Amino acid sequence: MGLTDHIKDITSRLAGEGYAALALDIFSAGNTAICIWKCLQAVRSGKTDHFAVHYLQSGLDYLAAQPFVDKDRLGAIGFCMGGNFALSLACLDKRIKTIAPFYGLTPSQVEVTSLCRVVGSYPTMDATTKSAGKLAAKLDETSIAHDIKFYPGAVHCFMNDRLPLFYKAQAASDSWQRTLSFFAEHLRKNQLQ
Repeated sequence: MGLTDHIKDITSRLAGEGYAALALDIFSAGNTAICIWKCLQAVRSGKTDHFAVHYLQSGLDYLAAQPFVDKDRLGAIGFCMGGNFALSLACLDKRIKTIAPFYGLTPSQVEVTSLCRVVGSYPTMDATTKSAGKLAAKLDETSIAHDIKFYPGAVHCFMNDRLPLFYKAQAASDSWQRTLSFFAEHLRKNQLQ
């Protein structure tokens, strides 16, 4: 949880692909224990409008103000609770054009028709699988570009190579390549619809 070495690595990998990448530490917005509790409460509530999303929006404000950033081509990636926050952020902030939630619980108050393009990666053996299935089914009923994939035998944190008990190399590699391809298709210059 938080701004871990894994998240720093993902941020560096995105930058290496040519994206302006920013990782925020939501838990630094005050007392860490209280921030974690507030985040967990936000996820449990199912709401999309909460302090963590507002914190992320301030990060978007910063990123969009940079002269090397095209403010019309912003995306978000989130893991676990961050996947939930990416979905919430996409509902509330139309600057976000593409999101990649990884094993994030779908907020119950997500209005699917208000989402941007979604490339989601989920394990089949996780508490997030059921809500991700509902999200995929709802997205199938829309014209929103999406690619939701479930990885058989994978568990929560399958992307995190620093957690060998959970890491699944094949699922991690495939989900990362799908994310990069989807972002390249939908966020690169001259590709934005």
